[in-house]
Amino acid sequence: MKIIESEEESEAPRIETRDCSRYLKCILTDEEKHIIASELVQRMEERKRKEDELKSIQSQFKGELSRLDAEIDAKAGLVRDGYQFRDVTVLETKNFDTESFTLTRIDTGEVIEDRRLTPTEMQRNLPGFQ
Repeated sequence: MKIIESEEESEAPRIETRDCSRYLKCILTDEEKHIIASELVQRMEERKRKEDELKSIQSQFKGELSRLDAEIDAKAGLVRDGYQFRDVTVLETKNFDTESFTLTRIDTGEVIEDRRLTPTEMQRNLPGFQ
């Protein structure tokens, strides 16, 4: 956690920042979509082969088909939606002068949250205590 303060507290802003991680929506790149689409095709082809084998040993492959269906649905959903949620490093900024809290994505610079500090957040740690 970084705390920025000046010797003259009345003039300089009091700002506190720290790197942290949040689970956020990430738009898939064309390359990621291509990789997922390739994986989707592979899974669909694999499913077809498994269906052919199912005719002779149906009970053995029921569990495998269920797993593949789940993977196909998941990959197809990613391709269809074009995004997925991932842990993303973000920067939390507490500005005690303006009583504001800002959450900014490190990867894109996008401000994803901008609000007033809560009364609890306005309480600062005493020096030497965490």
